[in-house]
Amino acid sequence: MPDLVTRLKNLVNEEFQKQKLDMASLMAILFALGQAQTTGELIGTAKAFADRFPVIDGFLSEVSAQEKQSMEKDVQAIIQKMVAKDPMKAAQIAKDAMQPGATFDALAAKYPEIKNF
Repeated sequence: MPDLVTRLKNLVNEEFQKQKLDMASLMAILFALGQAQTTGELIGTAKAFADRFPVIDGFLSEVSAQEKQSMEKDVQAIIQKMVAKDPMKAAQIAKDAMQPGATFDALAAKYPEIKNF
């Protein structure tokens, strides 16, 4: 999470330097980001500002794409190991992983056995 906070703070600071963000907004964003204790809280806080500040919306899109790519890589590795033991289950997991909005946590909740791979 520290890397995400630093990246987002740097992006917000750059917007301030370019005079695309006023001092009050900068301070409000930095304060709110500083209160986040988890990645989920950070993302939630950033979402609160995303409508007003395109740089934050872009950051969230980038983070979402990176999380999706990471999840796909993890699921692919799991499926490769699982296909020999249970090809039907592996196919179902692959299908569910391709659904819009799929997350590794949701897959792990539905298929707890993937934690063993």
